[in-house]
Amino acid sequence: MKASTVALALGAVLVAGCAAMGPRAAAPALVEAGSLAGVSATGAAPSVDDRWWREFKDPQLDQLIEEALAASPTITAAAARLAGAEALATAARGGRLPATGLSASVERERLSEKGLYPPPYGGSTLNLGQLGLDFSYELDLLGRVRAEITSSEASRSAARSDLAAARLGVATAVARTYLKLARSYALADTLTAAGARRREQLGLTEQRVRAGLDTQFETEAARAQLASSDQDLAAADEERALLLNELAALLGAGPGRAAALARPVYVLPAALPLPAELPASLVGRRPDVAAERARVESAAASVRVAETAFYPNVNLSAFAGFQSIVLGSLIGSGTRSWSAGPALSLPLFFTDRLRGQLGARDADYLGAVARYDATVIEAFHEVADALASLRLLEREQSASAAAVAALEHANELALIRYRAGLTNYLTVLVAEQNLLQQRRLAVDLEARRADLAVALIRALGGGFSA
Repeated sequence: MKASTVALALGAVLVAGCAAMGPRAAAPALVEAGSLAGVSATGAAPSVDDRWWREFKDPQLDQLIEEALAASPTITAAAARLAGAEALATAARGGRLPATGLSASVERERLSEKGLYPPPYGGSTLNLGQLGLDFSYELDLLGRVRAEITSSEASRSAARSDLAAARLGVATAVARTYLKLARSYALADTLTAAGARRREQLGLTEQRVRAGLDTQFETEAARAQLASSDQDLAAADEERALLLNELAALLGAGPGRAAALARPVYVLPAALPLPAELPASLVGRRPDVAAERARVESAAASVRVAETAFYPNVNLSAFAGFQSIVLGSLIGSGTRSWSAGPALSLPLFFTDRLRGQLGARDADYLGAVARYDATVIEAFHEVADALASLRLLEREQSASAAAVAALEHANELALIRYRAGLTNYLTVLVAEQNLLQQRRLAVDLEARRADLAVALIRALGGGFSA
């Protein structure tokens, strides 16, 4: 038979051995960041230092974040997932090399009298010993092994980005909790000052009652105001205690770890410059976006693996060693044995199973693309929110400062008129309440400004680089 005839016959067998994949939907495309409204395809995202918390100039905050990064269970779990992904990637890369193993066996066997071996061996019972090396190698003509390696390495990249995202999440959580702790101290200062003023007002009211200028109603109203201030101060102390417990948990330590912390002393870093339109390159600075992109690549490679199952697969196998029915002389020149040859597998009767497996991989890819698209959109959403709030917060703080100054003046005038008997205590009460409310709002606005600075750093990726 001619070689061309053999090749044609082999080709016909290979084609016949291909299972039909059936109809499939077109693979979805990833969202293009530059196509989103308000996002510029050009321009560079602002650079953030990967130790961004040092910009707050607070050594205690630096220590807390470094401690959390070293001991947080969240980061430890992410690191363990990365180690597992690296091990799987190493195992997948092993598929490129021939599999080699040492085999040894001893079998007690009765040979058929009418089998392959004639008498005196045929019809006898004997021991069959074998010792040798086994080799097998997949030719990977269709790229199945290469696709598995690509999938596993993309999964490893995703796990590495997940670890970076976990570190960023822990660092920003510690920073934001720490800044909330600073707010609780500032609020306690405001409430303490308000309590001191209300004690003075109570003393003044009691003097006026003794002089017959006021009634017991004004005294009780002043006492109620003082009690309300003490209640608010106790609530602020409770908030501070809870924040200390939260900080300890973020550090991966017990509640007592944060009990002896000093009062936060920080300086807000300079605002990050950003263009009017957000740069599309921002998506490359976010660890969560990088992780989802890697998962898309892993899912696409898994689809290719499932596709190769519809086609024939060729493996090479070989054996070299010794075989003997006399165990005492197993190793010798006359007992040498070898075999080698290709093995062809054809998927003939597994179409439904293969289609189901491929359909599952297609669905995984579709889900990975959707999660990537959602992560990209949310990334720009977070940055846009932080920028909008920071831009408008400046106006809020300016208006708040003007309101505090006006209310302080109004409160002073109300007290002067009350001492002079020109107005009643209700006017003083209203002026004091309005002033305290506005001062509390000023504290909240300053705390929000600090929190938004961290939120923007997190939205920009916190110095991550793929």
